[in-house]
Amino acid sequence: MEEKYWLVLSLQEKQKTIDEARTLLESLEKDVESAVGAGLATESDLMMVRLKMSELRSKEIQLRGGIRLAKMDLFNAIGLDYSPVSATADSDRPYIDDIVMADELGSPRSPEAWYVDEAQLAASMEETQLLGLQVEAADIQKKMVIGETLPEVGVGAMYGYGQYIGQGKTNGALYAMVRIPISDWGKASKKIKRYDYELQKASNERDYLSSQLILRVRQLWTDIITTWEQLQVSEESLAYARDVYERQSAQYSAGMITMSELLQTQTSLRQSEDSYIDQKIAYSKAVISYSKLKK
Repeated sequence: MEEKYWLVLSLQEKQKTIDEARTLLESLEKDVESAVGAGLATESDLMMVRLKMSELRSKEIQLRGGIRLAKMDLFNAIGLDYSPVSATADSDRPYIDDIVMADELGSPRSPEAWYVDEAQLAASMEETQLLGLQVEAADIQKKMVIGETLPEVGVGAMYGYGQYIGQGKTNGALYAMVRIPISDWGKASKKIKRYDYELQKASNERDYLSSQLILRVRQLWTDIITTWEQLQVSEESLAYARDVYERQSAQYSAGMITMSELLQTQTSLRQSEDSYIDQKIAYSKAVISYSKLKK
């Protein structure tokens, strides 16, 4: 279910990349049209820009289709009704293109914002608590068996009336009895040994699981660090790609590079933007997987 959601969100974010690329090309088309009119650019330059815009429109159509299919898959999984045709849509069955994921990636927070002490995190997990209860249960059972083998002390009283010369007297006596269940000791001893084993087994399982949970916590934390570092590299690459495009735009205006070179730079910029989105998605997924341990 989560993978379906992240796919929709990722494709929506890449739609923004297409929108930005289209804005750049539309601006470039106007500049080239003006340059052609002034004799500073050729018709072939203008044709290359328009071909690039056609290519971008084709990619946008493919992306919209991919977003619709991804939404259908997600909505069918969660039971959300929708209409694939705008003409048949209503308030109960909205048009699929009008349903947009409210979440946005935004600016990711650094890993330090999510860190929790690993031992504390492992101890708070449901698996650890369940095994802790098993250890307590085995210990209680052992104590109950030991209690059955302990001596039992009973206290009683006797009263009597005796007739003596001239008067009657009441006599009383207190007594205590101790019962030692020697005959049951052998059977109880076997029970104690069995519960000793169960207690040790439960303790070993708890300790082993704790070590495995800590390892799991460390692995998920490593995923956060790794995806964060990759995100930083991707962000640097995107900043560089934008800088290159701006400089080459100026160089094209000065007649220092060809339109083909400029458009290639624009393609590289869009690829860098897509890569940055992918890394933001990967980091967000790693953070969510880690944060689930705290629930």
